[in-house]
Amino acid sequence: MKIILSILFVLFLFGNGFSQLNNGNYTFKSADFTLSFTISSEGWDVSQIILLNNKTGQKEYGSGEWFRINKNGVDEDYSGPDGWYQFQTGKCNYSFDEPTSKLVLEQYDCVVNRREMTYTLTRAK
Repeated sequence: MKIILSILFVLFLFGNGFSQLNNGNYTFKSADFTLSFTISSEGWDVSQIILLNNKTGQKEYGSGEWFRINKNGVDEDYSGPDGWYQFQTGKCNYSFDEPTSKLVLEQYDCVVNRREMTYTLTRAK
């Protein structure tokens, strides 16, 4: 019975756009920034985040989680992602969808003199 339930759970996750990252360390870079982070708890937690400004050398540290959208509370015409990673530093809030070779980082709700921005970073090898 446990095996059947496990199989059904896995099929449910993949059938519903389950798109969290695998546990591990990740690094993405652009000319402006390097973002390093660790994914744990089967893709639910993002921690040990370091956002390095490559031009100034300034680092921001943060942690966050995978935010899964509640399909019951969404307009039936919604065609966005099923979830995304979000994290906070001492200066801004950030979010990104599951990255592939690229990561689109959204910066918003800053407490310092910064504006909302979008950055595209490439996975470091």
